[in-house]
Amino acid sequence: MKKLLAIVLAVAFTIALAVPAFAVVNLDAVGDSIVKSQSTININPGDKLYIIGWAYCGSEQSALKEMFYTLDGVEKALPDNYRDRADVAGAFNKDGKEPVVPGGPHTGFGKDDDLMELTGIDALPDGTYTIEICARYENNETEVGHTFTLVVGDGGSSAPTTEEHTAVAGTDNPIDGNAIWMNQPGEYAAAKFTTTGAFTTVKLTTFWASEMSKEVPVTYTLELFKFDTNIETSMSKAPVETATVVAVTNGNPPAVLNLSAPAEAGTYVFKVSVGGDYLNGTNDGSYMVLDHAAEAEVPNIEYQVNAGNKGNGTFAFIVVGDVVEGEFFAANPAEGSASGGDTPVTPPTTGDASLVIFVIAAVAVALVVLKKRAF
Repeated sequence: MKKLLAIVLAVAFTIALAVPAFAVVNLDAVGDSIVKSQSTININPGDKLYIIGWAYCGSEQSALKEMFYTLDGVEKALPDNYRDRADVAGAFNKDGKEPVVPGGPHTGFGKDDDLMELTGIDALPDGTYTIEICARYENNETEVGHTFTLVVGDGGSSAPTTEEHTAVAGTDNPIDGNAIWMNQPGEYAAAKFTTTGAFTTVKLTTFWASEMSKEVPVTYTLELFKFDTNIETSMSKAPVETATVVAVTNGNPPAVLNLSAPAEAGTYVFKVSVGGDYLNGTNDGSYMVLDHAAEAEVPNIEYQVNAGNKGNGTFAFIVVGDVVEGEFFAANPAEGSASGGDTPVTPPTTGDASLVIFVIAAVAVALVVLKKRAF
């Protein structure tokens, strides 16, 4: 059974007792764990955070309306999990003095057996975040009760494992006579490339297309094939992945082919083709223009184009793949050989994240006269 670690950070929200506003961080013990107050809290991805306590705005004797927290300055709502805290109200409202702490269902937040969860914390990826636990009162005043740095996992400090690799840089110029224009059925452009690392995405840098608003949209298809013998033979085999999209306007939706499983290092063919009901060989029908390289010869990339206007026979694209030592793209194998990954890369799995409960209890200095209470 996993050990339950409960951390109590006792936080005093503003209470006006004819003295300036104050905030006190106190310590308490829960079970066999005694934890010192922390400005930084470390958790694993998937762990949850909870709070419990009470809050009161002393400037106008206003009751608590709701709790919320901020994540890097963005306000986040909390569950409707409140209760009356007659013990808190009773501690201040005695000896015939003017009541300074109201009772009622929103005096306390969280319950002893049902703590208030900071919803969304368990979905945070590795990274470092600034968290503020805040109260909003019936008079709409707000108070920051506690601020801390939350470090999830490695804090986002580990180096990225993937990055964008530009196979061919584009010129962003569709009208200089060097771009591939496709506007007839069966036209396509294909590129052969070899990688030294696994990859997950292949995408065009951009493209230009007939627009949906002109009622002649173009349908384009992206396909990835393992290389086998030559480009033509490769494209006759079943693709590793395919996606067919109707273009709305230039570059929209982006021409991105996301793989369902990473492709291992090897040689592949990336094909872009056009289709749809409005291809008639003219610019009055549907068309697709590909961003092109500045030069017709591109290192480590081989092209095959079937289009009425081939331009300089190149198109620009990017591969998202492993961070590797040295170059990501390698020289292609000679025609007649077969190369390509067969085994998908399986991401590592992790065990169940342990549950770490951080309990933030709100107390006031005046409560030190009471019997110590542990949540």
